[in-house]
Amino acid sequence: MGLDTEYRKKWDSLVIKLDVIERDLATGSEVIHWVTHFPYPMYSRDYVYVRRYSVDKENNLMVLVSRAVEHPSVPEDPEYVRVRTYESQMVIRPHKTFDENGFDYLLTYSDNPQTVFPRYCVSWMVSSGESCLQHRRAPWGDVPPPPPRSGCTWALPPSPS
Repeated sequence: MGLDTEYRKKWDSLVIKLDVIERDLATGSEVIHWVTHFPYPMYSRDYVYVRRYSVDKENNLMVLVSRAVEHPSVPEDPEYVRVRTYESQMVIRPHKTFDENGFDYLLTYSDNPQTVFPRYCVSWMVSSGESCLQHRRAPWGDVPPPPPRSGCTWALPPSPS
């Protein structure tokens, strides 16, 4: 899931950098610095965000919330575009237990990646529910298409072997 940053680095080929910058053991919060490729011809983006999760054992649910923050250990890098507006909420219910494969989730995600698309491209994306750039070849390989009519930018990782 989204909590294991080392595992995500292995399955997500778009990750340039993904590090836990700070942990608050009292609250369980973590500050994360995430740098990710964006489709050509856009610059890569970097996010600094705090995330926190809680497990409701009685209802067999996990809730994970994240939002953008500033952090003195992560100054802006001119090589990337800093995403300042970001938040997500995810509710996860395993099919059986969290220690076994299989879960359902609901993700609400919003960010402002500060992209500027030509009006014709925006009109086409809105009317078709697809990205103009999804079939373009990027320097790091084919850009995977997003799910139809979805604002979700997260991908499910393959099951660990």
